[in-house]
Amino acid sequence: MTKKHLNYDLQHGQVGLKAWFGLLYARDSLVEAVDKALVSQHELPLSWFEVLLRLAACDAQSTENTFLSVSNLAKEVLLSPSRVSRVVDGLHQRGLVIRRQSTADARVTEVALTEAGMSLFQAANATHCQVINDRFLGRLSTQEVEVLVKVWQEIGITYSQ
Repeated sequence: MTKKHLNYDLQHGQVGLKAWFGLLYARDSLVEAVDKALVSQHELPLSWFEVLLRLAACDAQSTENTFLSVSNLAKEVLLSPSRVSRVVDGLHQRGLVIRRQSTADARVTEVALTEAGMSLFQAANATHCQVINDRFLGRLSTQEVEVLVKVWQEIGITYSQ
């Protein structure tokens, strides 16, 4: 019987194949580890954490509660607009965000963190950072991290901080 081979026509041959699947598996493994830690320690799925992170970043730029429209929030996170709406509903039910209609456009819903939301975010952020450091950044040198950043730039990956 003749051995069959799959023909992946990727540049750089087997190394390219290992790099591609390594990226996919690394992403899945890290997301799963962060999500598991956030849920077990804070009852907060990663998607909820990401919304809290964006709201906390907006809040940090102001001395008052900073409201952000749900549609603008959806542009900032790696979630669909409908998913963001469901996450905001869940966060609101837990008292972590407040919602209001926009004063400029009544069709627009705006959200901001509550004190409880900021408190939970800060605790969850420590967990988030610990898992990322333990499972990813702590295993790489500064030079390796800089190479990754350069790679993301080279392939056109953009993100807001």
